[in-house]
Amino acid sequence: MSTTILTRRRFLKQVGGMAGASAFATALSMHKMAAAAPLADYKALVCVFLYGGNDGNATVVPRSGAAYTKYVAARGPLAIPAASILPINPTTAQGVDLGFPAYMSEMQTLFQQQRLAVLSNVGPLVAPITRAQYQAESVPVPPNLFAHDEQQEQWQSLLSYSPNAQLTGWGGRTADLLRSLNGSSQVSLSISLAGSNILQIGRNVVQYQMHPGGTFSLDTYTPGANDETLAALRTIFAQSRSNMLDAAWLNKMNSAIATEQALAAALTAAPPLTTVFPDSGLSRQLKMVARLIGISNQLGIKRQVFFVAQGGFDTHGDQNVDHPVLLRNVSKSLDAFYKATVEIGAASQVTTFTGSDFGRTLTNNEQGTDHAWGNHQFIMG
Repeated sequence: MSTTILTRRRFLKQVGGMAGASAFATALSMHKMAAAAPLADYKALVCVFLYGGNDGNATVVPRSGAAYTKYVAARGPLAIPAASILPINPTTAQGVDLGFPAYMSEMQTLFQQQRLAVLSNVGPLVAPITRAQYQAESVPVPPNLFAHDEQQEQWQSLLSYSPNAQLTGWGGRTADLLRSLNGSSQVSLSISLAGSNILQIGRNVVQYQMHPGGTFSLDTYTPGANDETLAALRTIFAQSRSNMLDAAWLNKMNSAIATEQALAAALTAAPPLTTVFPDSGLSRQLKMVARLIGISNQLGIKRQVFFVAQGGFDTHGDQNVDHPVLLRNVSKSLDAFYKATVEIGAASQVTTFTGSDFGRTLTNNEQGTDHAWGNHQFIMG
C-alpha cells in the first residue's frame, strides 16, 4: 500500500468507477471468482467500527503554516498544539503539512512504513452536492443525516437511499457472493466480535457471533458427558421432525453446536500468540480475530469478513479528556493486530479499515464537537 492521503473521488475512480458501475463490476468479479477452481490463498476484511462519530478533525490535522493557523482559529480550545502533532509524509496532501496527534504514535509509524493509509473526507451521498444545494434542499441526501443509528446503517449497508429495500450489509452481500469459496467449512464467512451488526447481514450467510474470550456455547451441553439433562438434549437434537418450524429449529441448533465445537477445538489446539496486546475491549476483540485467522487453514476457510467495534466517540463534552484516550487505544490496538498478522504470516492477506457514524464539526461547542458529515478513515494492511 503506498503512503498516501486519498481523496474520495480519486479512491472511487481507483476501485472501479462511480456507484453502480463499481458495484456491478465488483459483483461480476466475485461471481467469477466463486465459480473458479478452489483457491489456495486466504484473504480477510476486518471492519473496526468507531461508534458515536469519531472526530476526524482531531485525528488527521494540519501542523504548520496557513492551514494550521486557520485550524486553530476554527478549533479554538480543542486545537491540538503544533508541538504535539507527529508529522506524516503522504505522496499527495495538496500542499498541506499533515500529522497525527502524539497519542497516535503507533499509527504514525505504520503510515511511515506504508502499512497504513488515510481515506480523507468520505461519507454517504446519494448524488454529488454543493453546500448551496444542500441548504436549498434541491438535491437528495441520505435520510436523517447526523442521526447516529441512521448513519451507522448507511455506513454498514451502503444503501444510501433505499427506504423500502431489504436491509443487508455490504459485508453480508460480499459473503453471499463468496461463500462457495469456503467449501464445506462449518464456520460462517462472517464473524462478529462485537455483537449483532448491519454490515454482516446477508441473504444467505448468517453472521456468527463470538466474544473476545472464545465461542458462545449451549449451557450444560457437553458432548460425551453423561447425565439425564444432556441425554435428553441429545435425544431431542437427534430427532427428525415433519413440522417445518421444528425441523428448521433442530437444524439451526445442530449447526450452531457443530460450529462451536469445531471453533473451540481448533482454538484450543492452536499455539498461543506471542504478540502482546493492550488490555482493552478493542484489543481483546482484535486478538481473537488474529487467532481465528491463524486457524483458518485448519477450518478450510479461504475468505472471511470480521467485525469489531469500540464506542464512546460521541464527544459533545470533555473531548480534550476523552478523545485522546480513545484514539490512543485505537492506535495501540491496530498496531498490535498488525504485528499479530505478521506473526501468523497473514499480514499481506488481511485488510483492516475503520468506519464511524459520521464526522464532527471543525468548530467547537466549548467542551466538544457536534455531528457533521464527511470524515477521515484508515485502511491498514
